[in-house]
Amino acid sequence: MRQFSIALVSAVLLSTVSFSAQADTLLGLYAGADGIVNTGETNKISADNEIVGSYYLAFEHPVPFLPNAKLRYTKLDQSGSNADFLDAIGYFELLDNVVSLDVGLGAKRFNADAANIDKTIPAVYASAGGKLPFTGLSAKAEVFVGKSNDADFSDLNAEIKYNFIENLAIDLGLKAGYRIMMVNVDDSGTSNDIKVQGPYLGLEAHF
Repeated sequence: MRQFSIALVSAVLLSTVSFSAQADTLLGLYAGADGIVNTGETNKISADNEIVGSYYLAFEHPVPFLPNAKLRYTKLDQSGSNADFLDAIGYFELLDNVVSLDVGLGAKRFNADAANIDKTIPAVYASAGGKLPFTGLSAKAEVFVGKSNDADFSDLNAEIKYNFIENLAIDLGLKAGYRIMMVNVDDSGTSNDIKVQGPYLGLEAHF
């Protein structure tokens, strides 16, 4: 009887660990923050290495035909050229193992008070990456591009990440990468060009 009880408890514990690991694979919440050293320019005014903050949340799930969701907010706070950018993306995971591949659709909404700009541009999204098993190291590249009648943009980034914490509760990683975001607006004969470009450091948590 005692041996049966021990076997039963062991089976329950193993099932719990297995379920937790599976749930972590199927369901995931990602949160991250990046600090970009901006070497770009706005309407030919140099950013002079000012730090641009970018923050994001992504939720992934196993429900068929329902896209995963990602929101990314970027704040450009430059003298005379303040602007806010909000990306909303729905995407599907075509591959999710050692190699990952995501594709989807979305939109970038941005406003710049000084230039009186408030636009939403439809866009396409793709992401590809890979992991080096048992090391905590991974790499990823993202492409987000869109166009409307009077505006267009391209937003590209590539990064490497090292997870220094990995367990069933949370993965926490340090990232280093490079991002280029270019937005062009030609509204009522007035042209505005915004370029955020530079290396970045960031943190990402996966719950």
